[in-house]
Amino acid sequence: MTRTAGVSVREAALRMGVSIRTVQQWVRRGAPTVRPGGVGRGKSALVEIAALERFRGDLRAVRESAPCAPDLEVIARALHGAYWRPQEGRQAPTWRLLGLKPWQASAVLCAALQSIARELAGRYLSEGELPQSARELIYAGIDAARRVPRAEPNAKNGIVILADCLRTGPGAPTGSGDDR
Repeated sequence: MTRTAGVSVREAALRMGVSIRTVQQWVRRGAPTVRPGGVGRGKSALVEIAALERFRGDLRAVRESAPCAPDLEVIARALHGAYWRPQEGRQAPTWRLLGLKPWQASAVLCAALQSIARELAGRYLSEGELPQSARELIYAGIDAARRVPRAEPNAKNGIVILADCLRTGPGAPTGSGDDR
């Protein structure tokens, strides 16, 4: 039995023209490895370029054939419902029972939706691509955060996060945030 020599994650990323983080994500998602990685310096997984190329092709095929929009619409409606309506047998929505503020709940739910979109579609969605129920949830959170007294500095962060969800997903560069 011949054993194929693998290359480091860094070398694979360089040869394939992707980031190291991308190759690491592929490995976490099940890309074949010659040697699994460990914790610490020099313990990176060893991978075979040809196997990674096949894995990348399989990911693309799944993304292109999978109908993302209906799934995301259902998820967005469920998150919208979780924000506005109490669960069965409860008097208030879960976020209120947990002591969260409306803008905090909206920011978390919208960031979660964008993360789900990234998993399903391979990217964050722009405002026009977001389901209507997701946009309503974001706008409700922004409105709630704008009504918060200035003494609470995290409200501004909430507005920034929610505005990012409208642009290209949580963590998108937005500048200083003073334009909101």
